[in-house]
Amino acid sequence: MKRAHSLLGQSLRQRGAHELGQVASFSTSSPRFGAKTIRTFAPRSRWGTGVTFGLLGLTGLVAAAQAANTLRLDSQQVPAVIESNESEIDPTNLPKTVKWVVLHGTVYDLTEFLDAHPGGAEEILPFLFTDITAVFTLRHSPTTLSRILPTGLLKSLGKLSPSAKVAIASTGEAEAEARRAKAPPLESIESLDEFAAIAKEVLGETSHAWNYYAGFADSGASLENNRTSYSFVRFLPKVLIACPTPAPLTSTTLLSSPSPLPVFFCPTAQMRAGHPDGEYNHAIASTITRIPHTLSNAASLSINEYAAKRKELGSKSVFWWQLYLRKERSESEAQLKEAMAGGATAVLWTVDTPWLGRRGRGSAAFTDGMASGGRTVQFQSSMEDNLVWSDIAWIKSIAKSLPVIVKGVGRPEDVKLAQEHGAQGVVLSNHGGRQLDHGSPPLAVLVRTRKMYPELFAEGSKFEVYLDGGVTRGADIVKAVCLGAKAVGIGRPIIYAQTVYGAQGIEHAVRLLGEEITMTMKLLGANTVDDLKPEMVEVLDGLLGERGK
Repeated sequence: MKRAHSLLGQSLRQRGAHELGQVASFSTSSPRFGAKTIRTFAPRSRWGTGVTFGLLGLTGLVAAAQAANTLRLDSQQVPAVIESNESEIDPTNLPKTVKWVVLHGTVYDLTEFLDAHPGGAEEILPFLFTDITAVFTLRHSPTTLSRILPTGLLKSLGKLSPSAKVAIASTGEAEAEARRAKAPPLESIESLDEFAAIAKEVLGETSHAWNYYAGFADSGASLENNRTSYSFVRFLPKVLIACPTPAPLTSTTLLSSPSPLPVFFCPTAQMRAGHPDGEYNHAIASTITRIPHTLSNAASLSINEYAAKRKELGSKSVFWWQLYLRKERSESEAQLKEAMAGGATAVLWTVDTPWLGRRGRGSAAFTDGMASGGRTVQFQSSMEDNLVWSDIAWIKSIAKSLPVIVKGVGRPEDVKLAQEHGAQGVVLSNHGGRQLDHGSPPLAVLVRTRKMYPELFAEGSKFEVYLDGGVTRGADIVKAVCLGAKAVGIGRPIIYAQTVYGAQGIEHAVRLLGEEITMTMKLLGANTVDDLKPEMVEVLDGLLGERGK
């Protein structure tokens, strides 16, 4: 779909301002969209005046737009690697026992690499005996190959002979792009729930990307419970409350950094599998919306590449980084230092995946070759599966002053332990229902944690509790904040929005959440996020069960 990256954003106003925005035009050229004139403006917010949203300034928006035109990676970009075999070869003449592919003009033997592939051999098998350059580039960072070659598992057999006739593996992107062109106008999308069905249509129900994004553990009980848990919380609105501003102030601070909403973007892997611009859409949208965002440890580009694009955009948004500890701590140390140098302001240490959960087939969510459970050989051999609380001290010794947030906590006692071991906060999460089946929904863990350890939520506490999972409505975010959450993480809806509409889709998703949060706060009698208190909600029977003895 030929949609330019959105430059709309919301206005640059501080609280209470509601003047009409200024309009500017400039010409730009993009290899994807061609030459065109783009109009940028700071409109009166659709959420009502006084919403603090986006502090870029018109100059920053223009810079972001111009930088956005350079974001697409050239599918022929070849990483700088040293090849040991420069002879030409026609791989079609090789014995069938040799599992080969062509990548960037070189023929590689994958026989030993198949079982070591982080996504499992099943991810590679459909592409054997083809030129996978386009597929590889779409799903991986340009530096991936240079990191794999030193392992010796990927063997160069020689340069592809000009006379060899090798089939080109399809990325499926051409088909997806054609389906994007038929997607409903973005302006017609009225809730985050709508993005999922459209993304499924665009990607195809059997595609790698859809299966990966929609995957859930076993029966899907954890995923479903995440979604339904919010129905057990009802509002108790206050009336006749004086409102000193034209609209509620939805802004807050997360880890001492400003955010226009009590929302952050969760780490989501392989974003380029859904859209060619992938994580760059994250960078553009977060630059404009100023929503804090987290770069996944399994992103389809490196930390340095992501940081470079943020620099091009002149981004001032808050950038967190997700950590998976590796058995070789030197590797984790190098990643942490790279993230710090790249501008990350916090570390989200994910702890709920010492082993990868089983991913079920339900709703076509059979994903990543993980039906048998457990890690792939590569993942299990490289990632630390013996995680302990003392690891926080090691992470902090490298991260220095950066806050460490423990992500994937599912019981109140572990929230307290995280605080006692020096973490600055936790993300209550069951990995979007992708790990432990029948895990308690994060909202229930939040309610129970507040009952058991109210001091963690007391005024003046420096410990911050976040949660994610199952949220697609602004009202749900308000419920979570009333019950003590500092902010709520959004994952799948952002992936689905960018899959169909790119950065513009993420911006629209944020705009919808902002509208819903604002209206909910108006009707609830809350003028600021700090006004959201537990007495404004009631928790119905059924959210919490009786704990085992």
